[in-house]
Amino acid sequence: MLTLRKSLIKINNRLITRSKNILTPTESIEYITENHCSIARYGDGEMTYIIKKSDIWFQNFDESLRKRLLAILKGKHNSKLIVGIPYSINSTEFYPETEKTFWQSNMQIYRVFWHYLCKDKLYIDSLMFRLYNSFDSSDQADAYEKIKSIFNNKKCLIIEGENSKLGVNNNIFEYADKVSRIICPSKNVWNKYDMILKKAISFKEDFDLILVSLGPTATVLADDLANEGMWCIDIGQINVAELVINEATPAKFSINEADYFSQIICELT
Repeated sequence: MLTLRKSLIKINNRLITRSKNILTPTESIEYITENHCSIARYGDGEMTYIIKKSDIWFQNFDESLRKRLLAILKGKHNSKLIVGIPYSINSTEFYPETEKTFWQSNMQIYRVFWHYLCKDKLYIDSLMFRLYNSFDSSDQADAYEKIKSIFNNKKCLIIEGENSKLGVNNNIFEYADKVSRIICPSKNVWNKYDMILKKAISFKEDFDLILVSLGPTATVLADDLANEGMWCIDIGQINVAELVINEATPAKFSINEADYFSQIICELT
């Protein structure tokens, strides 16, 4: 095992000079606001799931999920959907110092797999919504406002785990026209995927934008809904990023607990 690790580190060090076509965090946000395309994101958790074929803390291993994740990652360009992968495959230059160490260590092992599996096409930074990961503190507030503008005057349907509560006690959806929610299990949500997909499609005419926070399952759901002609963003745990900003700038508008429960239109737990 130690020999394998050393070999991977040597290969990955050589790959540092061979960049993938990944937009920077700032360019990624701008791309989404301008093109309104769906997003399927891959991070260290999804890559671990694919390569190690093992459980991650909120999702048991399932080969059918792994095959879907692989197919989307390796797929050809899709005008309806753009795939997000970590910009740290190329560089950690835009990341805060607190995050550089983790990603530099991670990429010593996994960079070779990203290069092998990803095609020569355009990608966005999968950490674009995690402001504490991707932006220096001096740039976070500006990036936060740009993210909020994505939801401007949009009827948003959030599909999330029962513990996620996206937007609660912060102002990320300040500019949204409407926010509704489908609540799913917090763990092993892939087990109910067919039910979730069917329910999401049933609301196709009612919402402008679907936001999904369901771990690796969100990656697949974004692809399927995009192919149904729906605008879907695999947004992940953006609440952490919101709290970073709102600690410095108290929210003028926020969703409270009562608002949250009134927004729930379906529970699939």
